Amino acid sequence: MEQKESKLIQLIQKYEELRALKDEIAEAKTEIEEEFKKIQSEIVEQMVEDDVPSQGYGGFNYSPQTVVHYNFKAEDTLLAEGKDKLQIMRDNGFDFLIKETINQRSLESALKDYVKNDPDGELPEEVADIISSYDELKIRRTKTRKGTMDAAKAAVNKAKGVLEG
Repeated sequence: MEQKESKLIQLIQKYEELRALKDEIAEAKTEIEEEFKKIQSEIVEQMVEDDVPSQGYGGFNYSPQTVVHYNFKAEDTLLAEGKDKLQIMRDNGFDFLIKETINQRSLESALKDYVKNDPDGELPEEVADIISSYDELKIRRTKTRKGTMDAAKAAVNKAKGVLEG
């Protein structure tokens, strides 16, 4: 029994190490991306200031570039302005961009709810035919509440007492 607990504790410790590392990497990635954008801007500004259209370095050639990105205004803004972005896109020949999609998280949530509430615990046959599913083993991590284990032990002992008596 002692060895099992020891192995379990080792696995939990490794899980915590990986979890902390994952958080560190995510934070570092965000910082690196911000710094990367900043340094690109500084390079372009310096090239403009020095009037250098391109610069060779380490087998690479660096030159300024302007990239235009397009995004829709926020839904709240468009709603407040009384604008239907999909209709405007259709009316202006961009209807080929409009795709009917189902968000993955919404799909999972809706199907889980359906199966949970279905008397047979199953999806409709037609839906099941177009869906693939798999079980992922995960660990649920919550803060330990004081008294939780004592309450569990009391419940187990009570159940044993009921079964034995």
